[in-house]
Amino acid sequence: MHNLKINNDYEITKEYRLKYEVQCDCAYCRNYYKTFKAKYPHTAELLESLGLDSDYPLETMPFQYDERSNESEYLAFYPVKGTIDQDEIRVPLEGLEIHVFNGSPDDNPCPNPQMDEPYLLISISGIKLPWVVDENPD
Repeated sequence: MHNLKINNDYEITKEYRLKYEVQCDCAYCRNYYKTFKAKYPHTAELLESLGLDSDYPLETMPFQYDERSNESEYLAFYPVKGTIDQDEIRVPLEGLEIHVFNGSPDDNPCPNPQMDEPYLLISISGIKLPWVVDENPD
């Protein structure tokens, strides 16, 4: 589908979410869960093809809320059980920058997943989502 050359274990990746990932309940994260799949359906499909659910990121980092556009910008990370044959893969999709790289408990830019090595991290930057939750962004 997206021609990513990832050697991943779909089942272990999927089981990981069921065992370890819990959704954050802050307003920014709830907004992410409600809007990501609708705004970025092809990116959500890519994540699902790897055994991930876009509603269960390892970490989301909101940057700033833009009152004029009523949007919030995010960076998100997802863990995948697997390997790649190069240092990194970069994929532009739906105006986003998807970056796949080898995870390491000593050098991750996000919380370490409770996943045995080897594993990959997928970072997605450039996410801009409409603000739809009832609370005002802080």
